[in-house]
Amino acid sequence: MLTVHAADISRDYGEFNPQLTFTTTGFIGGDDPALATEGEPFLSTTADIDSAAGQYAIALDLQTLKSGYNYTINLVEGVLTVSPAQLFYRVFGASREY
Repeated sequence: MLTVHAADISRDYGEFNPQLTFTTTGFIGGDDPALATEGEPFLSTTADIDSAAGQYAIALDLQTLKSGYNYTINLVEGVLTVSPAQLFYRVFGASREY
């Protein structure tokens, strides 16, 4: 059985999502991954640039991914963590007569 796992990633609020990636494990013996599978899964998330801080699933869909070696393919979601944006402010000193 092959396991295709969406990589966990993070970003700050207000930034674009990083590229969604995956890893594939479970090849037997000397099976060449380039020959044992063809195509790629489709990765997606509901998070966009305006999404609030929190965690969002990274979903996988088989799309064109298949195995000519009769491997069963197990898909494992990843997590996109959106961190709160940092707020910076500057205080200017002031003086006055008493």
